[in-house]
Amino acid sequence: MNDREIHDSSDFSQFAAGVYSPPQYGIAATPTIRGDTASIYFNGQLALYAGDNVFPSFNGVESMDIIKGPGSAVYGPQNNGVGGYVNFVNKKPEFDAAHFDVATTIGYWSSGHSYSNPEVTLDFSDPVTKDTAFRVSYLERWGSGYAQNQKNSTQDIYFDLSSNITKNLSINWWFDGYGSLFNENTGVDRVTEDYIGQQNYIAGSVLPNNAKGQPISIGNPATYTLQNGTKVTIKTGGTSLLLLNPATVSLVKLYPWMTLIGPDDSARAHRWTSQLEANLALSPDSSLENLFMFDNAFTRKFETYGFQTYMPVDYLADERLQYNKDYTLFGLKMKTIFGVEGKDLRTKSYSTSNEPYFLFDESGPSSAFVLPTFAATGIVVGWKVPGTVDYSAAPGSSTQDSRTVDSAAFWQQDIEFTSHISAVLGFREDRLNAYDASPYLQGVPSQGVPNEPYGAFYDTSAAVTDPSYFASLVFKPNETSSFYFTFDRVNANAGGGLGGVNAYSSNPIASPPHTVLTNNLKVLSKLYEIGYKTSLLNNTLYGSIDLFNQEHVTPQISPAPNVLIKSMGAEVELVYQPNKRLSFNANYTYQDLTSYASSFSEGTASYLDGYPTTLLVDGKYYGLGAGSPTSGAGAQYTYSSPTGKIRTPGLPIDTANFFVSYYITQHFGFGVGPQIIGRRPAAYTGPLYIPGEYQLDGFIFWRMKHWDVQVNLRNITNQNNFDPISATSAGNDVILPRPLITASLTARIHF
Repeated sequence: MNDREIHDSSDFSQFAAGVYSPPQYGIAATPTIRGDTASIYFNGQLALYAGDNVFPSFNGVESMDIIKGPGSAVYGPQNNGVGGYVNFVNKKPEFDAAHFDVATTIGYWSSGHSYSNPEVTLDFSDPVTKDTAFRVSYLERWGSGYAQNQKNSTQDIYFDLSSNITKNLSINWWFDGYGSLFNENTGVDRVTEDYIGQQNYIAGSVLPNNAKGQPISIGNPATYTLQNGTKVTIKTGGTSLLLLNPATVSLVKLYPWMTLIGPDDSARAHRWTSQLEANLALSPDSSLENLFMFDNAFTRKFETYGFQTYMPVDYLADERLQYNKDYTLFGLKMKTIFGVEGKDLRTKSYSTSNEPYFLFDESGPSSAFVLPTFAATGIVVGWKVPGTVDYSAAPGSSTQDSRTVDSAAFWQQDIEFTSHISAVLGFREDRLNAYDASPYLQGVPSQGVPNEPYGAFYDTSAAVTDPSYFASLVFKPNETSSFYFTFDRVNANAGGGLGGVNAYSSNPIASPPHTVLTNNLKVLSKLYEIGYKTSLLNNTLYGSIDLFNQEHVTPQISPAPNVLIKSMGAEVELVYQPNKRLSFNANYTYQDLTSYASSFSEGTASYLDGYPTTLLVDGKYYGLGAGSPTSGAGAQYTYSSPTGKIRTPGLPIDTANFFVSYYITQHFGFGVGPQIIGRRPAAYTGPLYIPGEYQLDGFIFWRMKHWDVQVNLRNITNQNNFDPISATSAGNDVILPRPLITASLTARIHF
């Protein structure tokens, strides 16, 4: 992880097949596994759903496990991210002697756009007694990011205490707290094939009148229905369909660091997480294990182009007690794990958006990236967030005050029938009691917006029982190879846009809040998988191949119905390490990703809509002249699929990773390898595609017993590569360019 400079979830693809995590609005906090949103765990316990709110911390992480498919019977179903999970394994103290490590990274030098972002880590471990030791790690990073106006700083403290209290009782307690200042990076608007291929950007102003001849007033007028049936209309402007003025059009080069970030934009997060694990050995083959974790965050995001979130309450408390037993029954070797678990998830969040991407000319000064109604009124849309000055909110799944209490019992059974045949069976039942209500919203008298009391838009509760089933059969023809078949069927909580739960309905008559909440608490995920694993050449070559079919139902807010996402594919992984000097790892994924529903929504129907019919775009298409709607103004285009299905946008059919690390001498060596991403549709609708890409990364190092120096290079061949930021809602509007070639220098000292 240190060698490859793991910074966020987009880096996980280097280590495992089936993982491609495009940064959601430029923030790669949540991994994507097999085409579906995944979760993060700490030592086997579910963490808060990060979404695009806060980057994960790696200061206290020693290693990580990447698991595909639903959570196990013991770990339980994920909230929001049901595609799989990445389990962080925390740093532990050293018991042999005191150890002190200092690491510093200086960077980054980049093609045409270097930026300062130094980072320092101080890591100290010491045994207090022969049975007790602690470890503390402090990380500080300050400076900027690659894109213009992008911030990137953090202060992070991690502490771990391990103690063998008695011969049979051991405990481990750790704490990690950090504060971060960073940015959402919405990327580049007015995306075209010519921009993706040649970085040619169509500059110019929008017409003073939109496609329908109405004066432009970028606001978000909307009529909301209260729970009592009363309708409330927000009067902050007119919905606009933006059209480029052909008299002002010019073609300019737009570099990857020129993205839609204003000088006043920021995202802030404060998070602290703590876990206590106690293990009591009852006998040589049985134990009692208790884990308690509390994960708490306060996040807010301020984007002057038209998006804000404010989350003053966001926590997850998890208590799990389990009994582990190895034994023999009827001549069969067995292992049983059973126990109980309780989770308490609370989220209070406010969000509003009105994102007229097409309005902004990104070749001009970034100080102009301000929503006109925000500049005039200080409000993006809707109501004020109580107790704040700059934040506003509008009803939706991300404006909520929710709580979910989950009480569960689980059982997992390992059975070894013969030396060649074994099975793993599991069952879990979760009882979820949840409530969700719209929080109090402060009115804006100057805009004719009244105060709305708590629960004005919805106030409901629901209780459901979610059973989950797990079964795997393993056949080992010899000691170094195995075939397996797995079936998992899991119910989970889909959550709201920022986590928590979701009861909001834009049409309470057609979709009552109680029904929405109940449906979101029973989200089905199924996995069928068959595979083969083997070890060859005296355990120096490891390989695996699998075929999978993974399905997940995603509840949608009216008018769109539930969407079934199906991922079918194959994965191959290889690791070769014949000696300590050479290591090689590779993985390849083929996956067919399909979304099933009668209709799908995009902010803009086609990337050509914002251009007049007289303008030739990409040298081959004329603009459609329909105008580019703003998704926040309720002007999303709804596409009705004649077949009831569509290829899931933003995700490739093929991905591959290769990496080799080699010591040329005893102390000097290098590592290098490409990440390859196949062609992807940019959105549900429209002809826009992101072509196949590759990124070549590497490092060179000099390593001694007490110090080492390493130079890391990313995108060595200086490719112009791109990621979608939200292909299922803004794929025709914006795209995120990756950095060009960058270099950094890391030095470490070990005592």
